[in-house]
Amino acid sequence: MAAYIVAKLSTGQAVSEDEWKKLAGFQMEDGQYKRTASASSANGEATAMAAIALDYGKRLESDANAKSVFLRLAEANQADRTAGKEAEEAVFKTVADLKTTVDSAATVDDIVALIKEKEDTVSLVSSNEKVVSSADKEVHPLQPGEPDNTVQLKIIIKSGNCATVIRTKVFNIEPEDKTFPFGKNMELLKQYYKSYPLDKASKGINKCHQAFSLASLMNDPQLGGIADNTQFYGTGGYYSDDVTFRNPEASAVLDWIAMDKDPRQYIKVYPSTGLTEQADLISEMISGQYDNGSFSNPSSTLGYPVRNCVVNTMALEAYFGGKDWGNEQQAGTHYGRIGAIEDIFSHMIDAKDDKYAEERQDINVEGGRALAEIDRDGSLEIDGQVDQSLAIILFSRWLNDGTQITVKGETKPLKEFAQKEIDGILKTLKFVYDLDNSKNYGTEEYAYYISALVASGHKDKVDEYGLWNKLRNGRADNGAFYINPVHDDMPWDPATMGVAMAMGDYQNGKSILASMTYDTSILTDAEAVQKDTNNIKLPDIATEKISLPVKGYYGSTIVWESSNSDVINSSTGNIVRPEQGQMDAVVSLTANIKRGEASQTKTFLVKVLAIADQNNEKGTEDYDSLSIPLFVTGDIELPTTGKNGSNIVWESSKLETITNEGRVTLGDTDTKLTLKATVTNGTFIKVKEFQVTVSRQLSDDVVDKAVAQLRSYYNHNRDLTSSYWDIFAAKSVLGDDFDNYNFKLYDVKSHRASSTWQGTDYGAVVLQILAQGDNPIIIREKTMLKNYRNF
Repeated sequence: MAAYIVAKLSTGQAVSEDEWKKLAGFQMEDGQYKRTASASSANGEATAMAAIALDYGKRLESDANAKSVFLRLAEANQADRTAGKEAEEAVFKTVADLKTTVDSAATVDDIVALIKEKEDTVSLVSSNEKVVSSADKEVHPLQPGEPDNTVQLKIIIKSGNCATVIRTKVFNIEPEDKTFPFGKNMELLKQYYKSYPLDKASKGINKCHQAFSLASLMNDPQLGGIADNTQFYGTGGYYSDDVTFRNPEASAVLDWIAMDKDPRQYIKVYPSTGLTEQADLISEMISGQYDNGSFSNPSSTLGYPVRNCVVNTMALEAYFGGKDWGNEQQAGTHYGRIGAIEDIFSHMIDAKDDKYAEERQDINVEGGRALAEIDRDGSLEIDGQVDQSLAIILFSRWLNDGTQITVKGETKPLKEFAQKEIDGILKTLKFVYDLDNSKNYGTEEYAYYISALVASGHKDKVDEYGLWNKLRNGRADNGAFYINPVHDDMPWDPATMGVAMAMGDYQNGKSILASMTYDTSILTDAEAVQKDTNNIKLPDIATEKISLPVKGYYGSTIVWESSNSDVINSSTGNIVRPEQGQMDAVVSLTANIKRGEASQTKTFLVKVLAIADQNNEKGTEDYDSLSIPLFVTGDIELPTTGKNGSNIVWESSKLETITNEGRVTLGDTDTKLTLKATVTNGTFIKVKEFQVTVSRQLSDDVVDKAVAQLRSYYNHNRDLTSSYWDIFAAKSVLGDDFDNYNFKLYDVKSHRASSTWQGTDYGAVVLQILAQGDNPIIIREKTMLKNYRNF
C-alpha cells in the first residue's frame, strides 16, 4: 500500500483519504508497520516504505515540487559519489592483495604478527581481550593448567573513511601445560563459595548437598564459616527437583551430619508462610522401609530405584555409625540395617547380564559387576555411573565389618561381600570411562568416580587414570564448574558440588560420605539423656514379647521397672497374657535413663490383652471383612457364611426395596435403607449395619447414567490415596453417603509444600480435610487454614 501511494504521488496523482486510512490499518500500536493485515509482528521493509510515503505526502502539502526520498538520493552530489566509489575500489584492491596472506596464517600468533606488520592498513577486533588484546595487538598465553579458551578475530582493512571486514577467524587456545592445577582450582572453588550466591547480598549456601560437599572441601564441619541457608522445601532445597539425590530426608540427614547437627531435631520451614515444624528425619526415613528390608516398594511397577535405596541406607549408616537402626525386632520381617544391606546386595549383577549389554557392547567386561535396577518387564538394567559410584562409597563403609549376612542363600561376613562388589563395580567403571565416547560424560560423573576411588582405597588410581585432567576444561573463570567438562555451558550447581566433594575427599584421603558419622560425644549429658528419652517408644497394646532397650543411641543407660512383673518382665520384656475370660491387664513400665550425672524417667502404660476365645477371633475376622455394595442398581449377593465359617443373617429395613435375600425393586426415586448383618461364630455375636442407597429406575439421560456408573465404581474401589482430587470426586457423587464407605484417604501430609505453592494448593488441602470431616485449623500438626489465609 505504501509503495502504491509513493507511485501515485510521484506521477502527480492525488491520494484519497480512504487510501491513507488503508495504510494506517497496517500500523501497529508501537508505531511500526506490518507487511500484511493478518501479520502479528512488524516488518522493517514495510515500516520504511510507510515512512517514505508519509514523508512524501507531508512535503507535498507545503511544496508542490517536492520529491520523494528516492529522487533526492539519486540527485545527490556527483562528486561525493565519485570520491566514495574511488575509496571503495581502493579498499577492495587492498583486500584482494591481503586475503591470500591472511588465509595462509595458521595460528593466532601468525595473524597478530601480520596485523602488527601492516597496522597502518589492517586492524583487528578480538572477542576475548584476555587472550588477544585489540589495542596492543598482543597474544597472552594461558597460564599452566588453565581451561582451553576460544577467541574470534575480525581482520579489518582501513582506507580513509572506509573499512571492511575481510576475514573472521576463530582459534582454540590451549595452555602449554595441560595438567589440572589442583591447588589453584581448589582455592578458587573455596573463594567461589565464600561469595556464594554471586547474585545475592545475603551470602551462604542454599542448595541441597552443598553442606556435605563443602564440609569435605573445607575439611571443616563449620564449612569454613560459610552460612547454611538451605531449606527443606523450595527452589534448590531438599524437596527440589534439580538435585543429585531424589531423597529429601536422606539428603538433609547427610548434610546435617556433615555439619555435626542432629537430624532428629531438624526444622522444616513451610514456603510463603514462615511456619516451622520440628521433624525427626531419622524416624521418617526408617518408617519408609518395607518389611522385605528394601526402601523400594515391592508392589511398584516402576522398577528398583537404585539411588533411593543406596542413599537412604548411606544416611542411616552415617547416623547410626554401623549399629542397628532400632527397628530390627519385628519378627518375620527384614526391617532394619541387615535387611537393607541384604536387599541392596541382592540386586548386584554381572555387568554382561544388563539387558542392553549385547546391543551396546559397552559394559562387556570380565568380572565387571553393577548394582542394577529391575525394569517393569523384569529385565536387569544397569543404572548410571553416579549410582555405581555411590554404591562403591556405601560399600566402603563395610570393608572392616565382620557381621554375617545372607545374600541369595550365601552366608559370609559383610566385608567379604563389600570387597567383592567394590572390585567388580570398579572394573565396570574403568571399562566404561575408557571408551571412546567418554568425552560425553558429565563433570558430576567424573567427580563421584573420584570420590568412589578414594573411598575404596584407590586414591592413586585417580592420578593414574588422569581423572583430574579430564575436568580441566570444566572450570569456569569464577571457580565453579560446568555440567560438562568439554562444553562451555553455564556453571551448574550439582557439578560444582560434586567437584568440591571430590577435591576435599582427595585432599583429605577419605570420602566424607563413606566416613562421616554423627558424633554423640559433642552432646552434654543432659542433652544426651533428653534425646534418648525422646527416642524411647513402646506399644500401647501387646500380645507378645516387647523390646525394652537398655542402651540409648546417645550413650545413656536405661533400666526398666514393671508394676506387674508377673505380666511383663522388666528384664526380658517377656509377656504372660491373662487367661481366656479374664480382664486385660494394664501394666506401668518405667524407664530410668541416665548418663553421667544427668537422669530422667519416662513411664508407659501397656495393655496386655487376655487370651482370646478362638471363636471370637474367627468371628471378628469375618465381621471386619464383611462388605457389600452401598449403591445398588439391581439384585445383590448377601453372603450367609464368612471365610471362617461364621453364620451371617441379613435384615432389611425396607423389604419392599431390598429383601433379606438381596432381591431389589427399583422405584421412581432413590431409596435409602439399612441392611443389618448378624455375624455369629460360637459365642461370638455382633451386628454390622450398612447404609445402602437403591437407585431409582434410570432413564436414558446421559448425566444420570454417568453419575450412577461412577457411584457404582466406589462399591468396590475404596482407595482414595492418589491425591486430594480422589476425595473431591467421591464426595461430589456420593454426597452425605461419603462417610459410609470407610475410604482409605489421601494423606495430606504427603502433599509436600514447595516454593511454587499458592493459595490454591492450601485451599485444595483444606477442602479435602473438610470433605473427610476433619478440622483444617489443626490437622496432623499442620495449621493448614492459617497457611491458606496468608495468601
